[in-house]
Amino acid sequence: MGLPENSAMEAPPQQEIGSSRNQNQRNGRITPVQGEKTTPPLTNLPDERGQLHQGPQQPRDNPVHPPLTASSLFPKPFSEKLLALIFLLHLFAFAILILYLAIGSTSSASRHRLLRPLIWYRPLLASVPVSLAFSLAYLLLTLRHPALSLQYSFWISPTLSLTAALLVLCTSTAGGNSFGPVLLFLSVFQSIYACWVTPRVPHSSDLLLRSLSAVRPRCKPGLLTWTASVSVISGAWSLFWVTGLVGAIARPLAAVYALALLANLSWTVGVARCLVHLPVARTAGEFIALGGEMRPRAAVEGAVRSLGSACLCALVGPAVAALRLVGRAISKVARDDEFLFSCAGCYRGITDHLHSSANNWGLVHVVLHNISYRPASRRAWESLTRTQLTAVADTDLTGPMCFAAGVAGGAFCLIAVGSWTFATHRSVAASVCLFAFFIGYLMTRIAMAWPQACVGTYHVMYAENPQNSFFDSTISDRVRELQAADA
Repeated sequence: MGLPENSAMEAPPQQEIGSSRNQNQRNGRITPVQGEKTTPPLTNLPDERGQLHQGPQQPRDNPVHPPLTASSLFPKPFSEKLLALIFLLHLFAFAILILYLAIGSTSSASRHRLLRPLIWYRPLLASVPVSLAFSLAYLLLTLRHPALSLQYSFWISPTLSLTAALLVLCTSTAGGNSFGPVLLFLSVFQSIYACWVTPRVPHSSDLLLRSLSAVRPRCKPGLLTWTASVSVISGAWSLFWVTGLVGAIARPLAAVYALALLANLSWTVGVARCLVHLPVARTAGEFIALGGEMRPRAAVEGAVRSLGSACLCALVGPAVAALRLVGRAISKVARDDEFLFSCAGCYRGITDHLHSSANNWGLVHVVLHNISYRPASRRAWESLTRTQLTAVADTDLTGPMCFAAGVAGGAFCLIAVGSWTFATHRSVAASVCLFAFFIGYLMTRIAMAWPQACVGTYHVMYAENPQNSFFDSTISDRVRELQAADA
């Protein structure tokens, strides 16, 4: 549903509007009060109690006021509430499993020198603070120097990946000979990709810089505190998780336990990433739509209320995005040889349909309009398709930058921890490197949800109202470039 244009009407008494508006803000909504006449946008500034109040601001040409739809008046569907409950129960169940594995690890592992817990505990436990330090430092670099961070991501990541691959291959073990080539291929692929996307860097840098400005300086400390808190809590769970992983190594079904624990950490950290994404998207959307500076606490409360949507997005979002990426790659190759890829169009249609119901842009509508994840994803996708912005969003480099930063974080963690293990216990270095890379990648992706949320919000809000005075010519220039390239 598009956002309505501003209409010139006579303003009602300011006192009545203020009380109703404050009620809406306490409820976490950015919508105008029903029956309220549209006035020039005002800046929401926190008073001494932390509440929002109105202050003057230069009016925008076409302020966006998201409508209060019927879907936002009703609670989230039961399925998302059930999924949030399942997520919490799954955490409780895995906590019991980890305790069981950790308690039994000492007696069962002491028989074999290489399975003693201390050999694994020290490097894997050290990988958590290393990954946390890298992720938060990279986030601060991105917020302070967005263009520099975007360019460095595509060159630091393949360099660190190559170094990590050589370290793993030097272990000369079966695990190293399996995991090392994967890192080597990843390094080569990222290097080729960095050369290929060089023409897109100027547009993506401008867009990243402009979208990050939607989170005002007054709101950054609160959101940084929330991001750091979510990262530390995820790190604490990772430390606890490592004890279960080490305990599983000494058991007969070690591979099954390890896969289950890896799936647990992936979903848990994915939910944490969405819980960072949601309040940042709401804060940026509030400023773009109404020119208001939302209290970070209200944005965080809205994100917590959307836990079910966060769980669903973390569960299906990455898989759908990967399938669509494969579909786009097949479609590009199919242009040259349609015989070999006769089903490329059908596969691309299926992946686009899945992507329309599960995408990161939907999180913007989830937190701004208080609707569930699937209809929010469809609404966001429809608005992008209607305004022909899907090509602009697909060619943006913020998503690849966040992925590259995650790979760089995993490789940095691998090098730091793997070097230590290689020098002390070479025979287990490859396995330690694998788990350290996994932890480093996931921890870094939590922090990098911030820039991804800002750019996604920028795309969605532009699709709703391109005439909003917050937007410059960045998107329109990119549309003309793509149209000229297709002509």
